[in-house]
Amino acid sequence: MNKINKIDWEFYLERHGQPPYLVSAFMPCEGVAMKKATGFGFDYHLQEYKNDIAFYYRSKKETQKCDQYFSDFVSNKKNKKKLEQWYKKSLDCQKKIEKLIIDFRKGVSDEYVIKNYQKTSNLCEETLTYTTCVAYFVLKGIEKALNDGEVRKSEVANATKNFEKIRSKSYPAEITSVIFARIWEAASNLSGGKIPVKDFSFLSPEEFSLYLTRKKMPEKKEIKKRSEWCIFWSIKGGDKVTFSTDKKDKNIVKNLLDINTEKVDTIKGSPAFLGKAKGRVCIVNSTKDIDKIKTDDILVSVNTNPSLMPAVLKCKAIVTDEGGITCHAAIISREMKKPCVTGTKNATKVLKDGMMVEVDANTGIVKIIK
Repeated sequence: MNKINKIDWEFYLERHGQPPYLVSAFMPCEGVAMKKATGFGFDYHLQEYKNDIAFYYRSKKETQKCDQYFSDFVSNKKNKKKLEQWYKKSLDCQKKIEKLIIDFRKGVSDEYVIKNYQKTSNLCEETLTYTTCVAYFVLKGIEKALNDGEVRKSEVANATKNFEKIRSKSYPAEITSVIFARIWEAASNLSGGKIPVKDFSFLSPEEFSLYLTRKKMPEKKEIKKRSEWCIFWSIKGGDKVTFSTDKKDKNIVKNLLDINTEKVDTIKGSPAFLGKAKGRVCIVNSTKDIDKIKTDDILVSVNTNPSLMPAVLKCKAIVTDEGGITCHAAIISREMKKPCVTGTKNATKVLKDGMMVEVDANTGIVKIIK
């Protein structure tokens, strides 16, 4: 715990509907697995879970090192072949995970699920590593290299096109709702129904494996506490995850969420696709919110992903808390030619469903009309 307190943490994203199992499974994807794949990975990870929302924190120094590493990597012409290899590996992962998702949707037996648990987990980790983490950091590296004048746009055009194609698809939501949910169900059945399915979503993959091999579970009151609030971390690239439900440890993240929620008339972000639009705000952060949106609403979200595409198709414009020109919302808005403002930090906190706003994606300003 002393080491955790000394790390220069900063908040970098929030995700709705991502339970501790998925979030802790994601740690090695940005850590040891990404390091093995690319040469760089994060050693330190910290997450907070409350109200079905996961808050992710990173070390400032590590984030700076990561940005510089991938900027230097994409700027070096000698790495062009390696980038092609990462792209092909990402495509291969997409093909395999999409087949597995189809198989799980069709129906697989408890015996199959338990027997192939490790193989399934390895594929999920590899997919998230390449299609989510590697693709994201390559595009972020390209963005930094272009801004710093280290490369010309024409020199990274192919890599940009390839990894934007990878980033246009995202699998955490389906991996959770289809694959992980079925794994938890099989484990619950293995217990004779004594352990509720949802309880498994509050374990780390390491704890889940212990249950499968030794029938060892955290105490029920510990699971209940985690479901209400917990923080968990890793200082070894995601290899070992430690949980805390001690309310005293809230001090670790107490002042890290520096988000302005004061009443304002305008919100500022970055233009992702130019244009203007007026409409009614509809906040969509998970698939549960999709039914709310009506044609020509302004979609406001922490971030978008492929599971929210039914909402994206209906909206007139997109506004997000997170992201830049390489995020999912920016990529999709360019494809669909819809005005888009990203990186506002506070849009979902300031705006409410039903508000009328004017989105000026030429300047990155969202104005509240009424």
